[in-house]
Amino acid sequence: MNDIAVIQDNSMFASCGGDKLIWLWDVEQGKAVRKFRGHQAKVNSLDFNKDSTLLISGGYDKMLCVWDLRARGDTPLQVFTDFKDSITKVFFTKDMSQIYASSVDGCIRRYDIRKGELIVDHVARPIVDMAISRDSNCILAGCLDSTIRLFEKSSAELLSQYKGHDCSTSKTECKFTNTDAHVVTGSEDGKILFFDLLEEKPIHKIRAHKGCVTSLAYHPDEVAMISAGVDGVARVWKPPPPA
Repeated sequence: MNDIAVIQDNSMFASCGGDKLIWLWDVEQGKAVRKFRGHQAKVNSLDFNKDSTLLISGGYDKMLCVWDLRARGDTPLQVFTDFKDSITKVFFTKDMSQIYASSVDGCIRRYDIRKGELIVDHVARPIVDMAISRDSNCILAGCLDSTIRLFEKSSAELLSQYKGHDCSTSKTECKFTNTDAHVVTGSEDGKILFFDLLEEKPIHKIRAHKGCVTSLAYHPDEVAMISAGVDGVARVWKPPPPA
């Protein structure tokens, strides 16, 4: 399994992976209730829109698919084929006006749904992960040159670069913390690193896993996160309770 996405009321989630399919699961029933076909290779990333009527997916086949959950069919509503290499991350903006997609071809593509426009931002390095800040003003791009780049969302201006972790052969994820004050990333050497957003310096390191840290998720409101690695272990991280 490469990714999951959960709808707003937590009653369902979608999953994707190497079988080229997208599965929609009912949490209460504990079983898959729908599956969607259309990708020609493994699917890497998923996201629901805010009202959970649309699902987007990006895959190794260089295809970005839009799925209408209100329709009865199992084929995509729309397919974008503007990519030159594997799509690594997709998401809707909070106002549902744009779809963002990153790719190993070194570009971040912004699809303006309302205007029907495509804007391409050239990072010029293979991108393996992407994240948007809580205030929706900045974009993080994790690249295969062991550098995380911070961009201003509306202008695509490069604001900062973060180095100190190892990301040269495998996908590692990068996130904003709950206050947007720090950037956190996994590393191929098993560490998790925290960077000060403004000073670009690594301020804290955790020896987290044996081997590459492949996935991170930070709590939207609290100081807490979960990590997973190639060692097959998932860990929950919280600060110690006050003495």
